[in-house]
Amino acid sequence: MQNYTLEQLDQFRTAVIKNVEELTADAVLLFANERFARATSLCTLAKEEICKLLFICYAEQSLKSDAAVDWEEVNKAMKSHPFKLSAAPALWEVFDVLIKRSVSAEEAIQIVDDEVFKSLSDRAKKLNIVKQSGFYVTMGENRAMCPSEMVQQSMATVILQSAILLTAQIKALDSAVSRFAVDNSV
Repeated sequence: MQNYTLEQLDQFRTAVIKNVEELTADAVLLFANERFARATSLCTLAKEEICKLLFICYAEQSLKSDAAVDWEEVNKAMKSHPFKLSAAPALWEVFDVLIKRSVSAEEAIQIVDDEVFKSLSDRAKKLNIVKQSGFYVTMGENRAMCPSEMVQQSMATVILQSAILLTAQIKALDSAVSRFAVDNSV
């Protein structure tokens, strides 16, 4: 079990954001070369990576307020694909509300309907299938199917657009939070 300092969490957050940017940029290159299945998988991985920020922010805020951090849960959650995939749809819904309604994070979380949280498990399973579809051959329709046969350009377009938007939102949010932290540290 790893315990982190605020400085380490800040480095971790910066590295996660950089990795999200790189995964999304790689997905754009794959998409431009009509490698839609793998582009879709990389976008899903980028969205999973974004969810790590939830746990990093929780740990940072807990440390800053001298509250206890459940490091075992934080470390487990950051390594758990099902957990990150379950958290991802809720996080995207919250970001959507934040952007469209210009409300605070707390208000956005309250606005996001309970139905979103009830359906997380199903959505996580679907996201995992989408992610896996871009990498592995599977049996379908009584024959072997390559990833390029399973993920169509239309699906890849939607997923890539949302990954690009989320990446931009994460960068902007991180920049705003960093500026706020610097302004309030003086």
